[in-house]
Amino acid sequence: MAEQLAVDVEAVEGAADELVAVGLVAPSQVNEGEWRVVHPSTALGSFLSDAEDAAAQALLRVSCLRTDITSLARTFISKEIRPATTEDCTFEVLPDRDSVLRQMELTAERTTERLWAFLTQRPTLAALNSSHVADQGMLARGVKLRTLCLDGFLRDPRLVRAMRSRSADGAEVRTTPSLPARMVIMDDHAFVARDPANLKAGAVMTRSAGLVATLVDYFEHRWSRASPLPTTALKSHSMGGVAGPISETELTLLRMLADGHKDERISRTVNLSVRTIRRIIADLSSQVDAQSRFQLAILARDRGWI
Repeated sequence: MAEQLAVDVEAVEGAADELVAVGLVAPSQVNEGEWRVVHPSTALGSFLSDAEDAAAQALLRVSCLRTDITSLARTFISKEIRPATTEDCTFEVLPDRDSVLRQMELTAERTTERLWAFLTQRPTLAALNSSHVADQGMLARGVKLRTLCLDGFLRDPRLVRAMRSRSADGAEVRTTPSLPARMVIMDDHAFVARDPANLKAGAVMTRSAGLVATLVDYFEHRWSRASPLPTTALKSHSMGGVAGPISETELTLLRMLADGHKDERISRTVNLSVRTIRRIIADLSSQVDAQSRFQLAILARDRGWI
Protein backbone atom coordinates (compact mmCIF):
# COMPACT_ATOMS: atom_id res chain seq x y z
CA MET A 1 0.00 0.00 0.00
CA ALA A 2 2.90 2.31 0.74
CA GLU A 3 4.30 1.65 -2.71
CA GLN A 4 0.93 2.22 -4.41
CA LEU A 5 0.45 5.51 -2.55
CA ALA A 6 4.12 6.49 -2.84
CA VAL A 7 4.37 7.31 0.85
CA ASP A 8 6.45 6.08 3.77
CA VAL A 9 5.50 2.84 5.44
CA GLU A 10 5.34 4.69 8.77
CA ALA A 11 2.72 7.04 7.32
CA VAL A 12 0.57 4.16 6.16
CA GLU A 13 0.86 2.40 9.52
CA GLY A 14 -0.06 5.63 11.35
CA ALA A 15 -3.12 6.17 9.16
CA ALA A 16 -4.16 2.54 9.61
CA ASP A 17 -3.90 2.88 13.37
CA GLU A 18 -6.14 5.99 13.30
CA LEU A 19 -8.72 4.21 11.11
CA VAL A 20 -8.73 1.26 13.50
CA ALA A 21 -9.03 3.63 16.46
CA VAL A 22 -12.16 5.28 15.06
CA GLY A 23 -13.57 1.96 13.87
CA LEU A 24 -13.59 2.62 10.15
CA VAL A 25 -11.49 -0.53 9.49
CA ALA A 26 -11.32 -3.82 11.37
CA PRO A 27 -9.35 -7.08 11.02
CA SER A 28 -10.83 -9.39 8.39
CA GLN A 29 -12.56 -12.43 9.82
CA VAL A 30 -11.99 -14.31 6.55
CA ASN A 31 -8.46 -13.59 5.49
CA GLU A 32 -6.00 -13.40 8.34
CA GLY A 33 -3.70 -10.39 8.19
CA GLU A 34 -6.08 -8.40 6.05
CA TRP A 35 -8.49 -5.59 6.87
CA ARG A 36 -12.10 -4.94 6.10
CA VAL A 37 -13.87 -1.59 5.70
CA VAL A 38 -16.61 -0.78 8.22
CA HIS A 39 -19.67 1.28 7.16
CA PRO A 40 -19.32 4.88 8.51
CA SER A 41 -22.76 4.90 10.16
CA THR A 42 -21.74 1.86 12.14
CA ALA A 43 -18.21 3.00 12.88
CA LEU A 44 -19.03 6.61 13.81
CA GLY A 45 -22.34 5.93 15.52
CA SER A 46 -20.64 5.71 18.88
CA PHE A 47 -19.02 9.13 18.31
CA LEU A 48 -22.40 10.61 17.48
CA SER A 49 -23.91 8.99 20.54
CA ASP A 50 -21.12 10.35 22.74
CA ALA A 51 -21.61 13.84 21.27
CA GLU A 52 -25.36 13.65 21.91
CA ASP A 53 -24.75 12.53 25.49
CA ALA A 54 -22.32 15.42 26.01
CA ALA A 55 -24.83 17.89 24.56
CA ALA A 56 -27.58 16.52 26.81
CA GLN A 57 -25.32 16.89 29.84
CA ALA A 58 -24.48 20.48 28.83
CA LEU A 59 -28.19 21.35 28.47
CA LEU A 60 -28.82 19.82 31.86
CA ARG A 61 -26.07 21.97 33.39
CA VAL A 62 -27.51 25.09 31.71
CA SER A 63 -30.97 24.26 33.07
CA CYS A 64 -29.56 23.78 36.57
CA LEU A 65 -27.61 27.04 36.29
CA ARG A 66 -30.73 28.92 35.21
CA THR A 67 -32.62 27.51 38.19
CA ASP A 68 -29.79 28.53 40.54
CA ILE A 69 -29.69 32.08 39.10
CA THR A 70 -33.46 32.46 39.45
CA SER A 71 -33.29 31.25 43.03
CA LEU A 72 -30.40 33.60 43.79
CA ALA A 73 -32.28 36.56 42.29
CA ARG A 74 -35.33 35.81 44.42
CA THR A 75 -33.16 35.55 47.51
CA PHE A 76 -31.48 38.87 46.64
CA ILE A 77 -34.81 40.66 46.26
CA SER A 78 -36.16 39.13 49.47
CA LYS A 79 -33.07 40.32 51.35
CA GLU A 80 -33.28 43.79 49.80
CA ILE A 81 -36.92 44.21 50.80
CA ARG A 82 -37.23 43.30 54.44
CA PRO A 83 -39.79 45.68 55.90
CA ALA A 84 -40.46 46.22 59.55
CA THR A 85 -44.20 46.03 60.07
CA THR A 86 -46.38 47.38 62.81
CA GLU A 87 -50.16 47.28 62.95
CA ASP A 88 -50.64 50.33 60.75
CA CYS A 89 -47.23 51.14 59.20
CA THR A 90 -44.88 49.30 56.89
CA PHE A 91 -41.50 50.91 56.50
CA GLU A 92 -37.80 50.24 56.10
CA VAL A 93 -34.77 52.27 57.15
CA LEU A 94 -32.21 52.43 54.35
CA PRO A 95 -28.97 53.34 56.15
CA ASP A 96 -26.90 54.81 53.31
CA ARG A 97 -27.13 56.25 49.82
CA ASP A 98 -26.19 53.00 48.07
CA SER A 99 -29.02 51.09 49.73
CA VAL A 100 -31.43 53.90 48.82
CA LEU A 101 -30.40 53.85 45.16
CA ARG A 102 -30.57 50.05 45.03
CA GLN A 103 -34.08 50.01 46.51
CA MET A 104 -35.22 52.81 44.20
CA GLU A 105 -33.95 50.89 41.17
CA LEU A 106 -35.94 47.81 42.23
CA THR A 107 -39.05 49.89 42.89
CA ALA A 108 -38.72 51.85 39.62
CA GLU A 109 -38.89 48.61 37.62
CA ARG A 110 -42.40 48.04 38.98
CA THR A 111 -43.59 51.66 38.84
CA THR A 112 -46.49 52.17 36.41
CA GLU A 113 -48.26 55.41 37.40
CA ARG A 114 -46.10 58.14 38.94
CA LEU A 115 -42.64 59.16 40.02
CA TRP A 116 -42.76 62.48 41.87
CA ALA A 117 -39.70 63.96 43.53
CA PHE A 118 -38.46 66.82 45.67
CA LEU A 119 -34.94 67.64 44.47
CA THR A 120 -33.06 69.51 47.18
CA GLN A 121 -29.43 69.21 46.06
CA ARG A 122 -27.80 69.84 42.70
CA PRO A 123 -27.26 66.51 40.88
CA THR A 124 -23.95 65.68 39.22
CA LEU A 125 -23.61 65.51 35.43
CA ALA A 126 -23.27 61.71 35.64
CA ALA A 127 -26.48 61.50 37.68
CA LEU A 128 -28.29 63.70 35.15
CA ASN A 129 -27.22 61.51 32.24
CA SER A 130 -28.15 58.32 34.08
CA SER A 131 -31.56 59.61 35.15
CA HIS A 132 -32.29 60.86 31.61
CA VAL A 133 -32.06 57.32 30.22
CA ALA A 134 -34.20 55.92 33.05
CA ASP A 135 -36.75 58.73 32.67
CA GLN A 136 -37.22 58.04 28.97
CA GLY A 137 -37.96 54.40 29.71
CA MET A 138 -40.53 55.30 32.35
CA LEU A 139 -42.18 57.91 30.15
CA ALA A 140 -42.41 55.36 27.34
CA ARG A 141 -44.49 53.08 29.55
CA GLY A 142 -46.79 55.89 30.69
CA VAL A 143 -45.34 56.84 34.06
CA LYS A 144 -46.08 60.45 35.04
CA LEU A 145 -42.88 62.24 36.07
CA ARG A 146 -42.87 65.38 38.21
CA THR A 147 -39.81 67.05 39.73
CA LEU A 148 -39.99 69.98 42.14
CA CYS A 149 -36.60 71.63 42.65
CA LEU A 150 -35.21 74.76 44.22
CA ASP A 151 -35.28 78.18 42.53
CA GLY A 152 -31.52 78.38 43.01
CA PHE A 153 -31.05 75.63 40.41
CA LEU A 154 -32.05 78.15 37.73
CA ARG A 155 -28.69 79.85 38.15
CA ASP A 156 -26.93 76.76 36.81
CA PRO A 157 -27.15 76.73 32.97
CA ARG A 158 -26.32 73.02 32.90
CA LEU A 159 -29.26 72.18 35.15
CA VAL A 160 -31.59 74.49 33.25
CA ARG A 161 -30.72 72.71 29.99
CA ALA A 162 -31.26 69.33 31.63
CA MET A 163 -34.63 70.37 33.08
CA ARG A 164 -35.79 71.76 29.73
CA SER A 165 -34.71 68.53 28.06
CA ARG A 166 -36.80 66.57 30.57
CA SER A 167 -39.78 68.83 29.86
CA ALA A 168 -39.37 68.29 26.11
CA ASP A 169 -39.45 64.52 26.72
CA GLY A 170 -42.75 64.82 28.60
CA ALA A 171 -41.68 65.18 32.24
CA GLU A 172 -42.93 68.09 34.34
CA VAL A 173 -40.55 70.36 36.23
CA ARG A 174 -41.33 73.27 38.59
CA THR A 175 -39.30 75.33 41.03
CA THR A 176 -39.90 76.64 44.54
CA PRO A 177 -37.90 78.76 47.03
CA SER A 178 -37.54 75.94 49.55
CA LEU A 179 -38.17 72.26 50.16
CA PRO A 180 -38.15 70.43 53.51
CA ALA A 181 -36.21 67.33 52.45
CA ARG A 182 -35.41 65.05 49.55
CA MET A 183 -38.45 62.91 48.78
CA VAL A 184 -39.40 60.47 46.02
CA ILE A 185 -42.84 58.91 45.53
CA MET A 186 -43.16 55.87 43.24
CA ASP A 187 -46.72 54.61 43.03
CA ASP A 188 -47.41 53.15 46.52
CA HIS A 189 -43.83 53.61 47.78
CA ALA A 190 -42.34 56.78 49.29
CA PHE A 191 -38.72 57.58 50.16
CA VAL A 192 -37.88 60.46 52.53
CA ALA A 193 -34.33 61.51 53.44
CA ARG A 194 -33.39 60.77 57.05
CA ASP A 195 -31.27 63.94 57.23
CA PRO A 196 -32.25 66.79 54.85
CA ALA A 197 -28.71 68.19 54.96
CA ASN A 198 -26.94 64.88 54.37
CA LEU A 199 -28.29 62.49 51.73
CA LYS A 200 -25.51 60.03 52.56
CA ALA A 201 -27.40 59.28 55.78
CA GLY A 202 -29.95 57.28 53.78
CA ALA A 203 -33.72 57.40 53.77
CA VAL A 204 -36.87 55.90 55.19
CA MET A 205 -39.02 53.95 52.75
CA THR A 206 -42.71 53.45 53.48
CA ARG A 207 -45.42 51.42 51.80
CA SER A 208 -48.11 52.42 54.25
CA ALA A 209 -51.18 53.43 52.24
CA GLY A 210 -52.05 56.18 54.73
CA LEU A 211 -48.57 57.69 54.86
CA VAL A 212 -48.08 57.54 51.10
CA ALA A 213 -51.48 59.18 50.52
CA THR A 214 -50.52 61.95 52.93
CA LEU A 215 -47.19 62.54 51.19
CA VAL A 216 -48.90 62.56 47.79
CA ASP A 217 -51.34 65.18 49.05
CA TYR A 218 -48.46 67.27 50.43
CA PHE A 219 -46.57 67.00 47.15
CA GLU A 220 -49.63 68.16 45.20
CA HIS A 221 -50.02 71.10 47.61
CA ARG A 222 -46.42 72.21 47.10
CA TRP A 223 -46.67 71.55 43.36
CA SER A 224 -49.70 73.79 43.01
CA ARG A 225 -47.80 76.70 44.62
CA ALA A 226 -44.58 76.18 42.63
CA SER A 227 -43.48 78.11 39.53
CA PRO A 228 -43.41 76.48 36.09
CA LEU A 229 -39.99 76.12 34.52
CA PRO A 230 -39.25 79.31 32.51
CA THR A 231 -39.29 78.72 28.77
CA THR A 232 -36.85 81.59 28.22
CA ALA A 233 -33.96 82.94 30.22
CA LEU A 234 -34.93 85.00 33.22
CA LYS A 235 -33.51 88.42 33.91
CA SER A 236 -29.90 87.88 34.90
CA HIS A 237 -27.80 89.73 37.42
CA SER A 238 -24.03 89.65 37.36
CA MET A 239 -22.03 89.45 40.52
CA GLY A 240 -18.47 88.37 40.98
CA GLY A 241 -18.23 87.03 37.44
CA VAL A 242 -21.22 84.71 37.90
CA ALA A 243 -24.38 85.32 35.89
CA GLY A 244 -27.76 83.72 36.42
CA PRO A 245 -31.41 84.39 37.25
CA ILE A 246 -32.17 85.25 40.84
CA SER A 247 -35.59 84.60 42.31
CA GLU A 248 -37.63 87.31 44.02
CA THR A 249 -37.30 85.43 47.29
CA GLU A 250 -33.51 85.52 47.03
CA LEU A 251 -33.54 89.23 46.16
CA THR A 252 -35.70 89.94 49.22
CA LEU A 253 -33.35 87.91 51.36
CA LEU A 254 -30.32 89.83 50.03
CA ARG A 255 -31.96 93.20 50.66
CA MET A 256 -32.80 92.27 54.24
CA LEU A 257 -29.33 90.81 54.75
CA ALA A 258 -27.78 94.08 53.53
CA ASP A 259 -30.03 96.00 55.92
CA GLY A 260 -28.71 93.98 58.82
CA HIS A 261 -31.75 91.86 59.60
CA LYS A 262 -31.33 88.59 61.47
CA ASP A 263 -32.16 85.20 59.98
CA GLU A 264 -35.27 84.89 62.13
CA ARG A 265 -36.71 88.17 60.81
CA ILE A 266 -35.90 87.21 57.20
CA SER A 267 -37.52 83.83 57.82
CA ARG A 268 -40.80 85.43 58.94
CA THR A 269 -40.80 87.89 56.03
CA VAL A 270 -40.33 85.36 53.22
CA ASN A 271 -42.23 82.58 55.01
CA LEU A 272 -39.34 80.12 55.01
CA SER A 273 -37.67 78.28 57.84
CA VAL A 274 -34.48 79.66 59.39
CA ARG A 275 -32.68 76.54 58.20
CA THR A 276 -33.78 77.20 54.63
CA ILE A 277 -32.69 80.85 54.88
CA ARG A 278 -29.24 79.80 55.98
CA ARG A 279 -29.02 77.22 53.19
CA ILE A 280 -29.92 79.86 50.58
CA ILE A 281 -27.32 82.26 52.00
CA ALA A 282 -24.67 79.55 51.90
CA ASP A 283 -25.63 78.68 48.34
CA LEU A 284 -25.48 82.30 47.15
CA SER A 285 -22.14 82.81 48.91
CA SER A 286 -20.73 79.74 47.19
CA GLN A 287 -21.91 80.99 43.80
CA VAL A 288 -20.05 84.30 44.11
CA ASP A 289 -17.13 83.16 46.29
CA ALA A 290 -18.21 85.38 49.17
CA GLN A 291 -16.31 84.56 52.34
CA SER A 292 -18.95 85.92 54.70
CA ARG A 293 -22.56 87.08 54.86
CA PHE A 294 -21.30 90.65 55.08
CA GLN A 295 -19.25 90.26 51.89
CA LEU A 296 -22.26 88.68 50.13
CA ALA A 297 -24.41 91.70 50.97
CA ILE A 298 -21.68 94.14 49.84
CA LEU A 299 -21.22 92.30 46.51
CA ALA A 300 -24.97 92.27 45.90
CA ARG A 301 -25.25 96.02 46.56
CA ASP A 302 -22.14 96.98 44.58
CA ARG A 303 -23.36 95.07 41.52
CA GLY A 304 -26.81 96.63 41.59
CA TRP A 305 -28.72 93.54 42.65
CA ILE A 306 -30.34 95.40 45.51
